[in-house]
Amino acid sequence: MSALIVAGLRCQFCHNTADDQRLMIAGDSGVICSHCVASSQKLMASGGEQPEAPTTLYLFQLLDSHFAPEKPASLQVTSRTFQIRQQADLQLALNELFGERVIGGSQSVRCLKNGVWLLKDGGRPYTAVLETSNDYGNDPKLTLEIAGAGAEGLRIADQVFPTIERRLSKDSCYRGRVLSLEQENQWSGRASRITVHEFEPVTREEVILPEATLKAVERNVLSFAAHRPALRKLGLSTQKGLLFHGAPGTGKTHCIRYLAGQLTGHTTLLITADGVGLLPDYIALARPLQPALVVIEDADLIARARTEMGGPCEEVMLNRLLNELDGLRERADIFFVLTTNRPEELEPALASRPGRIDQSIEFPLPDEGHRIRLLRLYGQSIPVQQALLDDLATRTHGATPAFIKEFMRRIAQNYLEAGSPAHVTQAMAQEALHDMLFTGGALNKKLLGGSEVHGE
Repeated sequence: MSALIVAGLRCQFCHNTADDQRLMIAGDSGVICSHCVASSQKLMASGGEQPEAPTTLYLFQLLDSHFAPEKPASLQVTSRTFQIRQQADLQLALNELFGERVIGGSQSVRCLKNGVWLLKDGGRPYTAVLETSNDYGNDPKLTLEIAGAGAEGLRIADQVFPTIERRLSKDSCYRGRVLSLEQENQWSGRASRITVHEFEPVTREEVILPEATLKAVERNVLSFAAHRPALRKLGLSTQKGLLFHGAPGTGKTHCIRYLAGQLTGHTTLLITADGVGLLPDYIALARPLQPALVVIEDADLIARARTEMGGPCEEVMLNRLLNELDGLRERADIFFVLTTNRPEELEPALASRPGRIDQSIEFPLPDEGHRIRLLRLYGQSIPVQQALLDDLATRTHGATPAFIKEFMRRIAQNYLEAGSPAHVTQAMAQEALHDMLFTGGALNKKLLGGSEVHGE
């Protein structure tokens, strides 16, 4: 969408304002002055004879008129470039600054690709120009220019840009949300460049880990975040890198959801292996939205040992990750949390060098007491007697939380198919366990996180 926007309640027919001693009449989609209303009435009364066409048909004519007696060529111009992923926030900032309201529904913002605003500040004219540049193979960039006469133009720019940058940071519509970045534009013209995720809140009671493990997580994340102001006063870094490792399905991602809900005011950025190519975009977004929690899932896929890499592109991604971990360290309120199922395959430059990963935390398989808690948590909607829970906890030795979650879902299905009797029976549980351990073979056990489960 491109538009010429003339702010300050200008008539959309003659471009005059209320300052020209005209009554302005506003409608749903525009403004018309009393003079143009009268001219329209005369036109209708005359039988349709057209009045003389206006002389200001082109943008350069409007600029000449707007800045007269100054010439546009003599204006001072200040510009800033913004990421295309900041387009929604930038548009909202421009709406607030320049008095426009071009917002659609509650979940979308109609964004200009190119636009010109003719404005005045205390009677002094200035203009704002928005341009979207498209470089082949790269994301588009947004450039905003503020132009005014002499020192006044520079003064106005010094007021406008800090206001916009504050909107992109402190007042961003993405602040405090859980985000991931998308790479493709849709053919319809809509762009889902940033996806906002709505996760169900996870309570501490639902994070079933050994108490020592959970306390280590909370001490290194939640407590650290609470003490950041004091650490900063002591001249210490407020960035932190953590590595969560353990077998698949042991609760690493579940714990991250718990942390995201507890880190009030933090923006969470989720990076999967196929999105690591956008790492610079993630970091560029994390800077204005900090404090932030940057999660890199399956880090071993992008940070495995250089000797195991398949080509230079993979090494470029690794170097990019290492550079970002190093480059932000002294000036960012950012947590980097890397997860992996195979810590032994991580590149030594990442796993061994101090200052990149500050704490490694292992997520173990649940012991029998934790398996009972997991069975109770995921089976809370169906009637399971305590004796059966104790038996199932014994028989699921070596299971991951993910396996137990799926196990209880299959028991629930068997319970419903049996007509929802008074309680879950041993036969229902046995059938579900047999399907998971034996029907699909060894691969099925591995896929479900039950490689170590024997069912005895």
